[in-house]
Amino acid sequence: MDIFNIYLYIYWLAVSCISFLLIAVDKRQAVKGKRRIREAVLFFFALIGGSAVMYLSMCLFNHKTQKNKFVFLIPVIFAVQFVIAYKLGVWIFP
Repeated sequence: MDIFNIYLYIYWLAVSCISFLLIAVDKRQAVKGKRRIREAVLFFFALIGGSAVMYLSMCLFNHKTQKNKFVFLIPVIFAVQFVIAYKLGVWIFP
């Protein structure tokens, strides 16, 4: 495994952990009736690589599952990221 792959995995792990925590904190804030995390922040972290973990944490915490844009867009973002990663992986590492 080369250094690029190691950095890529570390990046993905960090973004995934932050995405999980964002959903957990937003759910807790929603239950307490306190200030919430902006939807733009949640979508930003989904776009930069946290979409899979964000979707799983949405299901785990039953949070944002009634909002159609989250239920639809987060899996779409993940699918696009998966296709891009697959294509880049095949192209960079044949």
